[in-house]
Amino acid sequence: MDYLLNSSMEMLDEYYQPKDTDVVISLVSTEECEQRYHSLPYYHILARNMQNHNIRYCKAEMFKDCILGTLLIPDKRSIEETVLSISFYMNKNLLVLVDDSKHIQAILTILEEGELLNCKTIAEFLCQLIGTLEDALFLQELEQHMSDLEEKIIKHTISDSSAQLMHIRKRLLILHSYYQQLSDFCEDLEENSNHFFQAEECQIFSLYASRIERLYDHSQMLREYALQIREMEQSQIDARQNRTMRILTVVTTIFFPLSLITGWYGMNFSHMPELSAPHAYGILIVICAVIVLIEIWFFHKNNWFS
Repeated sequence: MDYLLNSSMEMLDEYYQPKDTDVVISLVSTEECEQRYHSLPYYHILARNMQNHNIRYCKAEMFKDCILGTLLIPDKRSIEETVLSISFYMNKNLLVLVDDSKHIQAILTILEEGELLNCKTIAEFLCQLIGTLEDALFLQELEQHMSDLEEKIIKHTISDSSAQLMHIRKRLLILHSYYQQLSDFCEDLEENSNHFFQAEECQIFSLYASRIERLYDHSQMLREYALQIREMEQSQIDARQNRTMRILTVVTTIFFPLSLITGWYGMNFSHMPELSAPHAYGILIVICAVIVLIEIWFFHKNNWFS
């Protein structure tokens, strides 16, 4: 599927003859790319990228009169999915986006909804494509979700906070890595080592690199915030365990003298005058009750119950 840049979403037919000033955006599968573009300069680099179906990062390789690379855009809502995973080839009049058809429909939707074909230059198109997929609003929503989660942890109104925090930290790790790669990607294009772009186009990449750097900083801040929430949750768990241990210690201490008395009078000595006294049982009960009351008073006075 071929489209003309700076036009509508009308697809070009096979008989269209591009002019020297035309820029064609070509969306093809791996098989179609091998059939149509095998004669392109540095095609072996593109073939190498296409063979690596499990694209893991964003990169741009600068060559004479062309740029090759890969784009991996993670799904911010689901850490196990990707929104876009493509190889690309770019020269002055052509941008080939290659995928095994898994994301072709997603690319078409992005082009149509973002009206990306209205861009004037191929650099602007590439930046708009990246800009359409980076979502600052998502980071704000994630920050608000973390704030709500922190409040629920403080109020003890949530039971699966650890699982939610782990999921959030995984998403932030993927986004942090993605923004780092995307920042390097834009900086490589901005450097323009092969003099492929005009000065105005390099300025566009500079602006997008700055935006992505801010997103990178924001994701780093959220990672630190998630760590703080995790530490706060752990401190609350430790505090609850300490309170439990304090209660167990107090209860054990209260009944320790009674255990001593029980053990003392459980001895099988033949001469224990208290056993034959008529009121010994009642007196022993009173003594035990007094001991317990004194201990409770002492612990309460020293705030050992709080």
